[in-house]
Amino acid sequence: MAQNNSDELDIAAILERVRQGYHSFLVWLYNIFQFFLSKWIILCALIIIGALVGYFIQGDEYPKETSLLVQINFDGVNYVYDAVEQLGSKIEEKDTLILKDIGIYKNSTLGIKKIEIEPIVDVLEIVKQDKGDERNVEVLLDQSKLEDDLLTSDIFVPKYKYHKINLILSSKATQQTITNLVNYLNSNSLMNEIKLATIESVKSEIRHNERSIEYIDSIVKSYAAVPSGNTNASQIYFNSMDMNNGNVHLLFEQKNLIIKQNKELKVEILKYDNIVQLLNKPMLQSKKGFFDVKVIAIPLLLIFLFILYSIIRYFYLKAQRLTHL
Repeated sequence: MAQNNSDELDIAAILERVRQGYHSFLVWLYNIFQFFLSKWIILCALIIIGALVGYFIQGDEYPKETSLLVQINFDGVNYVYDAVEQLGSKIEEKDTLILKDIGIYKNSTLGIKKIEIEPIVDVLEIVKQDKGDERNVEVLLDQSKLEDDLLTSDIFVPKYKYHKINLILSSKATQQTITNLVNYLNSNSLMNEIKLATIESVKSEIRHNERSIEYIDSIVKSYAAVPSGNTNASQIYFNSMDMNNGNVHLLFEQKNLIIKQNKELKVEILKYDNIVQLLNKPMLQSKKGFFDVKVIAIPLLLIFLFILYSIIRYFYLKAQRLTHL
């Protein structure tokens, strides 16, 4: 019986504390409401003043943002990533001398506020470079499920051909700012020498493939000219295979492969004008984040500072009264 009374007392005590807490919460809400009600003139004045200040400061100056889709040629991925990282550091340091030489600091305005680069993950690129080893690809995919950032790690980034450069620019940035950035990334003298050598090598490969196609056509013509019953005629060989053994279809398969390869090379060489080849036409868009709109941000900041001042003043006066008791 005593146990039941004890349980009832505990439940009653808990309910009483809940009731007191609820009443305290209501009193707290009432005091906040009374505070804003009593200070409404000051709060309205802060909103109006903050909005006016924000309007005159802001004007039409909103930051801009865009993304550049680029192809990095001539095994220059590591160089470009290092160049972007160093440029980002110079932007944070506001090294105006270097940035002015690059062309992204003009008329006392920094054209680029932030720059980042990231790979466009393409597992097929890794497959090509691993020569189609399916076992390696399966291991890679299984491991990437456990490690989210594996495919974007330093091991695989150089294997990707396409990348994205994300930019946050000033309100005064123009398309010329982007052009100056791309020109800077393409200005490395060593990489440009590699570019010339690579282009010449690709052109040579295209010419070689075209000669191979001519040779195959010549062989096929010669074979077609040999009488079918003349087994003693000079036999024509290709890749050590006797043409009279029914392997002539391999010539056509080889020719189709070479034609396809040449087509890919001719398309690819069109993108070899630069180390960093811009593939899209980046459009500058205004970046209007909540705190970028100063007409809203400044009034909120003034109200926050006023409330903070009021809280500090309240506790200061309360402590002052306690010390005089």
